[in-house]
Amino acid sequence: MSVTTGNDAVEQMVGLLMRANLTDFLGRVFFYEKKNNYEGEYIAVNHLPFVRRDAVEEGIVNVNIHVPRLTTNEPNSKRLSQLAHEIIDLFTPDGLYLDKAYYDFYADSRPVEENDGTYFVNLQFKVTYNNLNY
Repeated sequence: MSVTTGNDAVEQMVGLLMRANLTDFLGRVFFYEKKNNYEGEYIAVNHLPFVRRDAVEEGIVNVNIHVPRLTTNEPNSKRLSQLAHEIIDLFTPDGLYLDKAYYDFYADSRPVEENDGTYFVNLQFKVTYNNLNY
């Protein structure tokens, strides 16, 4: 049986997002968290703990879309929604198989204020690895 980690899932998701042609996205995609002093739009990808079972492993990959707040200090809801829909559309209607795992859109959040001048929405994707050897 092969063992797969949450980090493997993050690497696959980052690779997919870096190849995706998101509308007018000039930002960066980061593993886990943004680099210091980076400004502008960005996406940070991380994961929650992966549950180990005999043949199947499951976990959640978080895709956090960050967009600078408006001059009124409110979230740019239109832009956050646009990017969220474009990313979700990569996985719907039937999920997406990347490398050794199946990724399926699971949940999203409302805009949340971050301390770097952005608001972010969190998209969660359920990841299922089948570790059976055939």
